[in-house]
Amino acid sequence: MKKIFLGTLLLIIILAVIAFIMNINTSSKNENETRLLFSNNYMSAALEEEETIPFNIFALNDPDTQGNFDIETVTDVSLNNENIEIVDYTIDAGMTDEGYQLINFILTLTVNGYEIEKAKTLSLFFEDGETLTYDIGEVVLTTYSVTEDLEQVEENTIAYPEPSLDVHLENTRDQAIELISISDTGEVISYDFNHHETIAADEAYHLVIDSLHTEKIYDFYTLTPLLTYEMGEERKSYVMDPVLYGILDQDEVKVRKILSHNGITIQDN
Repeated sequence: MKKIFLGTLLLIIILAVIAFIMNINTSSKNENETRLLFSNNYMSAALEEEETIPFNIFALNDPDTQGNFDIETVTDVSLNNENIEIVDYTIDAGMTDEGYQLINFILTLTVNGYEIEKAKTLSLFFEDGETLTYDIGEVVLTTYSVTEDLEQVEENTIAYPEPSLDVHLENTRDQAIELISISDTGEVISYDFNHHETIAADEAYHLVIDSLHTEKIYDFYTLTPLLTYEMGEERKSYVMDPVLYGILDQDEVKVRKILSHNGITIQDN
């Protein structure tokens, strides 16, 4: 009976040691994986062939954590789709709020091919051989053929706090254009023109939409709105210039958005 008891005790000790070692390894892994807290981003763009577009991805670094993030040690970055090419990138460190430092990844992207390409994770490669991969939201890119029926003219609003539009369009043709809807490549934003609004031939039109419908809420958006219209019997899409939603928020607002997305609440004083 004593041998059985000692054998059982030894087994418990061995299992406890194994569990302790596994916990240490898991803790170390988790510390590495959460060195950055990423925002929930949405980028949707239709680009001309070989055209590029910048994409801001915001994250937070807690300087007090053991797994502190050092910008200088990053050697490369990639998205989880080889057809979405990162032509260039920069990483900037910003202000610190509530102990969290704001980090801005600026990726210059292009897309290869004419299919709709998607990516959801960003991988960071470090000089010590380590690779960390983070969920960043969704990137949706495709290539399109240019239409010349419409043109954006005058000064147009590029950055907005929430999904909306304020742009000036000019009909370059000698027949009227009927506006049908607004959408994007990833079909997250939408708006329907219910009153059969038209742009007369060779006329300008000031398009103002106070609120676009969003299928899913993100912290930050970068996209090229798609305007669907009819000219005669033909239905077409016009790709507008890129717009930004939330990107120019105050840094303190960005920090709280990212913390909220990661389930962290900061008590206001």
